[in-house]
Amino acid sequence: MSVEKILLVLGGEPPDEDLLHWRFEDCDLTVAVDSGWLACRSAGLLPDILIGDMDSCGETDLQNGIPTSVRVIIDSDQNITDFQKALNLINSDYSPLEIVILGGFGKRTDHLLNNLSIVSGIQDDIIVVLDSGDEWIRRVTPSTSAEVRGMEGATISLIPQRINTVVHSSGLKWELENEVLSWSYQFSQSNEFVSDFSKISVLSGALLIILQK
Repeated sequence: MSVEKILLVLGGEPPDEDLLHWRFEDCDLTVAVDSGWLACRSAGLLPDILIGDMDSCGETDLQNGIPTSVRVIIDSDQNITDFQKALNLINSDYSPLEIVILGGFGKRTDHLLNNLSIVSGIQDDIIVVLDSGDEWIRRVTPSTSAEVRGMEGATISLIPQRINTVVHSSGLKWELENEVLSWSYQFSQSNEFVSDFSKISVLSGALLIILQK
């Protein structure tokens, strides 16, 4: 099934309700991932799908029953994370142009790093966004260049996700003109907008754009 934009609500730091409601309205399919269900329920929202091992989505909810409008997929496999289970479902059943992730920043650093590692494995032609009340992250690949809006003077960081990522930018104080960014020796942290708009593309590799809100 082809859908344009899918929202995943993970079990990390819960998004504020305004952001959650906006993303629900903006996406074509919504998926709560295990305890991401609790954030949806608290906001009075029903996702289309609930998936995970259900070890932290609320025992009372499971006992009383999830509304029948929600497709519930219980997957107890402990060899992969619930986030990966949701992505596997998307890969098998849907063909999105964009995946938006809330709750992906995690409550612990290891959760965040693991989530970013999983994001790097999503196929390159899908736009991937991680959003929260404080930060916005957008993955860029050769297939998914980014047009980013910000305020002149605002900080933007470009962090490579793969070795030897070749980057081109426009609209930044320190422009990257086919620059090679790498984990080990060069990245573009705390760059700045020189206008309210920037375009960032990747010739090879992949990177993360990180904006503070």
